Amino acid sequence: MGMDKPYKITCAVIGTLIAILVVVLVLYWAKTFTVTFDTKGGTIYQAVEVRPNDTVLKPADPVMEGYNFKGWFLSTTDEEFNFETKIVDDITIVAKWEPVV
Repeated sequence: MGMDKPYKITCAVIGTLIAILVVVLVLYWAKTFTVTFDTKGGTIYQAVEVRPNDTVLKPADPVMEGYNFKGWFLSTTDEEFNFETKIVDDITIVAKWEPVV
């Protein structure tokens, strides 16, 4: 009879730890980053939710009258965006345009 109490306490502690672990995993797996496409006046694209360390699909080239699309660039740099890049934060990808001569 005296063995019941410690056993029940241990089960409660293990059960609580498992519940906490499940919540942490669910929050981690539910986390997403937002990738925003800024076309500077061209075709409008919806922002995309991406899981951590996933890549984002390259959208069809946007269209804007009087301009040629030159590519997608990171808003923070002047570097063309590589769609193989693993997403680890919210980012904005900006369309670059060249006026039609």
